[in-house]
Amino acid sequence: MNLQNIKIHFIGCGGIGMLGLALMVLEKGAIVSGSDIEESKNTKLLKSLGARVVIGKHEALNIPSQNEPCIIIYSSAVKLDNPELLRARELNYICYKRGEFLGILAKSFETVISVAGSHGKTTVTSMITYVLLKAGLKPGYYIGGFPRGWEKNASCGNGKTLVAEADESDLSLNFLCPTVGIALNLDNDHAWNVGGLDKLHEGFKKYVFDSRIFLNGSENFPEGFLEELKTNGIEFLERENMQTGESLNSAEYNNLSTVVTVAGYFGITSQRTLDILKTFPGVERRMSRIFDSETLIVLEDYAHHPSEINAVISQVKTKYSDRKLIVLFQPHREKRLQFCFEAFVKELSKADFVFILPVFGAWENTGKKLEEELKKAIGSKSRNISYDWNNSAFELSSFIKPEEKTLLMLLGAGDINQIIKPLVENLSWRFK
Repeated sequence: MNLQNIKIHFIGCGGIGMLGLALMVLEKGAIVSGSDIEESKNTKLLKSLGARVVIGKHEALNIPSQNEPCIIIYSSAVKLDNPELLRARELNYICYKRGEFLGILAKSFETVISVAGSHGKTTVTSMITYVLLKAGLKPGYYIGGFPRGWEKNASCGNGKTLVAEADESDLSLNFLCPTVGIALNLDNDHAWNVGGLDKLHEGFKKYVFDSRIFLNGSENFPEGFLEELKTNGIEFLERENMQTGESLNSAEYNNLSTVVTVAGYFGITSQRTLDILKTFPGVERRMSRIFDSETLIVLEDYAHHPSEINAVISQVKTKYSDRKLIVLFQPHREKRLQFCFEAFVKELSKADFVFILPVFGAWENTGKKLEEELKKAIGSKSRNISYDWNNSAFELSSFIKPEEKTLLMLLGAGDINQIIKPLVENLSWRFK
C-alpha cells in the first residue's frame, strides 16, 4: 500500500489504537497530522516523529484545506457531530473509522495473525510479536498497549507478516480477515456497546468465519460456541499441549500454549519459543510493580472487568497470602459498571479494603455518581476517593500502616496511572 506523501489526519490521535495506525503510516512515508483534547505520552511521541499535532478543542480548522486533500481516521470516541469530522465530510474527504483503516492496512501483508478475546489479547499479541522478532522474522505489529521498555506499540516490520490485536469493543475485529484468527475467550464485556450479547457473539463468529485458520486460545466460550464452528467446517489450528515445569494458572497456561502454537506455525520449535519468552519483559500496566519496601508492595494492573479483577485478586491472594490487600479501583465506563454491577461488588469485596475513584467515562459521561452506589453496595470496608491525585495519594499513603504487611493494588483501564508519581513520592517518605 503506497502512502508516500499522502496526507492522513487522525482525530483523537492520542488513543493507543490511533497511535498505532499513525506510527505505521509514518513508516510508509505518509504526512501525518492529528488532534486530541489533551497532551499525552502518545501525542508527544507522534510530534517527535514529525507529525503535526494540535492539542485542545477539536475545531474545523484543524482539517487540511481543500487544496490539500487527505484521508481522515477517527476513533470510536469521536462523535458524528465532531467539528473536524463534519468539516472533512463537507470537503468530501475519505473518512475511515480506526478499525476499518486497520483492516485496509492489514490487506497489504502476506500473513496476518490477529488476536481477539475479551481478556488477555494485549499480552498475547505482545508475546507473539516478541517471539517472532527474536526469531528474526521482522514482523509488523499492532498492539493495544506497550510491552515494557518499548518506545512504540506498532510497526510495519518488513511488510510480510502482521501480528495485530483485534478489538471487539465496537466489533472492529470484523474488518480483519486474518490468515490465523485467534480468539482467547469470550465474556460479556462490551455487549452493552454493540447491541447485546447476541450481537457480540455474532461478531466473534463472523471474525472466525473470515479467518483462514482459527485457533481457540482456551475453552472459555459460551456453551455451544466452539461446537457450532466445528460443524461449519472451520479449520482449527490445534493448541500445543505443554509441560513447562512451571506453576501456571489456567489463563497463563492457555496464553503460553497459544503463543507456542503460533510460533510453531512459523516453524519455531516449542523449546525455542519457551527460551525466548524467558526474557519477555511483560506489558505496561499488567501486574507492574511500582513500589516495594519491607512491608509494602504496590502493583498496578489494567483489570477493569469483574472476570479480570477476579483473576488478579485470586493470583495475588495466593502469591501474597500473608499480606493485607488494599485496592484502589477506577471503574471504566458507566455502562460497564451498570451492566456488571453485582459482579463488581462480589469481586471487589474480596479485598480487605477498597478505595473507589469516580468512574472514568471515556467518551460517555452522564454525570451519575455510580461510584457512590458501588461504595454503598460494598459497605464499610470501602471508601470513595477523589480525582485530586495529590490529595488521594496522601490519603492512601496515610491509610496504610507501615508496621503491617500490605499489598496495594491499583486497578483500572483509565487514567488511574496518574496517581503513581504522587503516590510513590508519599510512600517513599513514609516507608523510607
